[in-house]
Amino acid sequence: MTEEQKDEAVRKKQEEGRYELSNYVNNIEEYTNLLANKRSAADRGIEFFAGRDFYNFSKALENRVAANMVAVNPGSWLTNFIPISQAWAEVSAGDILTSMRDTLSAIVKDDGFKTKSDFLTNRIGSDPLVLSWTQDASKVLTRPMEWIDMFTSETVVRARYNSNLKLGMSETAAMEEADSFAASLIADRSKGALPTIFESRNPFTKLFTQFQVEVNNQLSYLYRDLPRNLKERGKKSLAVALLKFMLGAWLYDELYEAIVGRRPALDPLNMLNELSGDLFGYALPNTIELAVDMITGNDVSLATERTDAATALANFGKELGGQLPFIGGPVFDGGRLPIQSAFKDPLAYLLLPFGGGQLSKFVKGVNAVAEGGVYGEDAEGNPTLKYPVERNVKDALTAMVFGTTSTKGGQEWIDRGFSRLTAKQTAAYAALLGGGIDAYDAFDVVMDIKGTEKTETQSANDIKREKISALDISDELKATLYSNLITDDYDESIDDMLRRGVDWDGIMGVVTNSKYGVERYNKLVDAGVSPGNAARITEALYSLEPEDGKKSVSQVQQYGAIDKLDGLTDEEKLAAIGTIMGTDATTESGNPSQYSKLTDAIESGLSLTDALEQRENGTLDDYLEFYSAGMKSDAAVDAAETLDAMPEDASTVERYLAIAEMPLSERDKDAALSAIMSDSAYEKYQAARSKGIDTYEYVAFLRAISDFSGDGKQQRVWDYINSLPLSTAQKDQLHYAAGYKESSLAKTPWH
Repeated sequence: MTEEQKDEAVRKKQEEGRYELSNYVNNIEEYTNLLANKRSAADRGIEFFAGRDFYNFSKALENRVAANMVAVNPGSWLTNFIPISQAWAEVSAGDILTSMRDTLSAIVKDDGFKTKSDFLTNRIGSDPLVLSWTQDASKVLTRPMEWIDMFTSETVVRARYNSNLKLGMSETAAMEEADSFAASLIADRSKGALPTIFESRNPFTKLFTQFQVEVNNQLSYLYRDLPRNLKERGKKSLAVALLKFMLGAWLYDELYEAIVGRRPALDPLNMLNELSGDLFGYALPNTIELAVDMITGNDVSLATERTDAATALANFGKELGGQLPFIGGPVFDGGRLPIQSAFKDPLAYLLLPFGGGQLSKFVKGVNAVAEGGVYGEDAEGNPTLKYPVERNVKDALTAMVFGTTSTKGGQEWIDRGFSRLTAKQTAAYAALLGGGIDAYDAFDVVMDIKGTEKTETQSANDIKREKISALDISDELKATLYSNLITDDYDESIDDMLRRGVDWDGIMGVVTNSKYGVERYNKLVDAGVSPGNAARITEALYSLEPEDGKKSVSQVQQYGAIDKLDGLTDEEKLAAIGTIMGTDATTESGNPSQYSKLTDAIESGLSLTDALEQRENGTLDDYLEFYSAGMKSDAAVDAAETLDAMPEDASTVERYLAIAEMPLSERDKDAALSAIMSDSAYEKYQAARSKGIDTYEYVAFLRAISDFSGDGKQQRVWDYINSLPLSTAQKDQLHYAAGYKESSLAKTPWH
């Protein structure tokens, strides 16, 4: 090309690139100003509009929040171990373990390794010559975090350095590359190493950049540095490295979650695991907790609460958003140090110069352990349980050191989507807790009953009653559960039955049948039946089924059910029956009532069972007549049953004969006939008996002549009487019994 062509080409390029990287100069200017300890351009604007006092106040406020979140906060300290797990993507596990050992050894005896590393030297940094007492105290309290940070940094540098030496690098080149690797993995905080946005101190920017250096650097390493480092090794090596990165993060989060209760590291594997749980209802629980459960013999399950696809994707989006820099903390409550905790409890993070967050955790942890859980309030101000906290050493230490949400109950609450118990369910939980039940067991009981669903054969409330009845707790606690988890309609009745000593099964037999069962129970108790037996009778009556072909249970069935119950006296059974048939002595027409007849039968010596049988057979009236006439009880029963067995068209005389043929004493036969004969007939019978004619002979005579009719009847009767082996006086009496007068005696064959 000629010189003119070269000039033309340069001018053309200048025209085409006039607006390329137009902000780069501004960025260079901002970067150099920051190196010169000037304020960020964004800060100068805020300071100009709001004033220096406001700017300085905001800056002091940010520093205080940071000190309250980090100082004396073991949960934040432990997040500094994350880079070790992520370094495994490019460094072998053997080099990492060896480097951890060497780093620990160097604490006891310095081997000079740190002085060879620019990254570690810059990491140590320097302190101001003069510190306020709060600054000095904060430095002391945050020292554990610095120790962990230096241990992690030195481990990563050593591991990469040793790996580089194995690749044949010189010591100088190996150290330079190790420093570069550590800076890309951990984040280099030395002057000028951070993106310029992190140097901005105004409150509006700091809200999104606070504690975001490592989060931002993590993604930068994953999507830029790692692919670039492995570019020459091919896609397979990159895929293996990414898998190791994810596996390392998952292992770290498993351990951290088991201790602290959350998962701060970027963990794609667990995100997919939780998405699986939401979509399909199955997910792998924390493997450490799973192993503990298997060893201790606790139930192990992969089942989780399944959600719809929209909710599952929303949950996945929230998990993913929590790992994004700048917005992950304030918007999604994620990241390594979720800044939303300061929003939820501002006084804890603003009043004290440092350690406020940890002090808040401690106080809340003590309260949670003392109260057996963490509570909120409903619209009426009633306490509502968010999650249980066990009153043991493990939960106490976890709650006070890492916060109540780090406990088992707190983690399950998060998994449930932050749902809480209602006021009544909370009252049931509190009752179980007060009854000596462990917090988690009490909560499981409430949740199990709360989640009951109906089946094809049982209602939800029936199943709830069965679950409550099956619990090994006092009847008083069962009553509290019933009131708060099923219905409180019968609180007064249940309390009354408990005071009267009715057991839980008996109580359920009453209230299961709604208000009618309670009414029946009260009637029985008022009638004199003992409370326990009143409950049993109520349950027995409401468990009856109609007989075949009938639409409802008959009273006879009810009387029989009462009579069959063991442990009741006849008086109680009769009183119970009286609540059904009524206890009036007479009917409206003035006749004896059924209850009065039963009472008379029992007073006569019959058992209630026999009396009910007589009533059911329709012989009770005859029995009572026979007994009232003077028959013995057993004989009266036999007589009544004998007459009942006769055909409906049996004649009066045939009824007399049936009595006469019974193996009864003359006294009982006399009494029986007195009950069924008319006054005139009985008078004739008594006259015959006075002449020495026995009952059978007399009734047999009446039966024989009942067949005579028509012309010649009288003569036939006389002939029959004359054929009997009787005296003249006895024959005369039969003559009168046949209805003939004394004036016709002279015409009889025996005269």
